[in-house]
Amino acid sequence: MKRFLVSKQPNEPPSKTFLENNFTNTPKSKYIMYYYNSYPRSRKSMNNVSDISENADQKPVQPILQQFPRHIISNKLRSFNASWYLKRPWIEYSIRLDKIFCFYCRHFALNINHISKQDVYISLGYCDWKNICNTTIKHECSNIHKMSLEKYHAYIKIKI
Repeated sequence: MKRFLVSKQPNEPPSKTFLENNFTNTPKSKYIMYYYNSYPRSRKSMNNVSDISENADQKPVQPILQQFPRHIISNKLRSFNASWYLKRPWIEYSIRLDKIFCFYCRHFALNINHISKQDVYISLGYCDWKNICNTTIKHECSNIHKMSLEKYHAYIKIKI
């Protein structure tokens, strides 16, 4: 059984209000704890990542842990920070891998170039917490992300 904090249901991203209330000088004791075995899944996710969204009909999986795993990077303990969901709503976090992925690119990207490392947010996952700000900005500016975002918006319009 996995134990972590979430704002609403497991597949719903936390609301901006929830994150602001819980991540701005608020003691951790105010978090709401939920327990559940796993997210509901209908098929295996891309590259066997089983704890993030499986299709574009779901929302990005954005769990809020009481404490994310920490790793020594450049002689400092670093970890993922749930407040990044506010700045980058496309981020999906895999608890099992301790890596982030791009929701839009995972479900809508075509012609992925492995040589230029465009696949890092799609299939490999990213976990260099020291350089996350620069790489997420670089990813958002990439053509593959922009095209995937456009495809996602078109997909949503078709569904309505």
